Amino acid sequence: ELYPKHKIVMLPQTNNQTRNDYQYFRELRETFSRKESVVIIPDTYSSDVQQAVIRQAALMVGARYHSIVFAINQGIPFISLSYEHKMAGLLESLGETDRMIDITNIFTDNAATDQACEHFRDLACNLKSADAARAKAKGMANNCFTEFIKLINNDRVQNGHTDC
Repeated sequence: ELYPKHKIVMLPQTNNQTRNDYQYFRELRETFSRKESVVIIPDTYSSDVQQAVIRQAALMVGARYHSIVFAINQGIPFISLSYEHKMAGLLESLGETDRMIDITNIFTDNAATDQACEHFRDLACNLKSADAARAKAKGMANNCFTEFIKLINNDRVQNGHTDC
């Protein structure tokens, strides 16, 4: 345990699987020697509450897309445990693929497992703020919104709708 004085806060995301995150996190907590250091937040809270929790974190380790988006939004250091293309796409667009650990083939052999664990340790021991990723994401969102407004205004003028 790299941070013995820290609590582990598990933040389940809702999904439509038969075994949901909350249930899975309860099972995981049972494997910890210091169960009292593991807190599981109910999966009923809004994204605003989840972001408030993440805002207080020293590190976000997430395998769900929205947990990583929320960490970036809050400028919190993160490690992405990636298992699908949307996580890789997000981090590629932000230039943050170094924070991603592809877990799809992590247990295929000992070398892959060792490499992933070493990468995780390196990231966890050298925390890097997500402020640059947040600024880049905000800039991309602002540019998209500006282009969207231009598109709407051009469409209104071309179609003679100038009354609003």
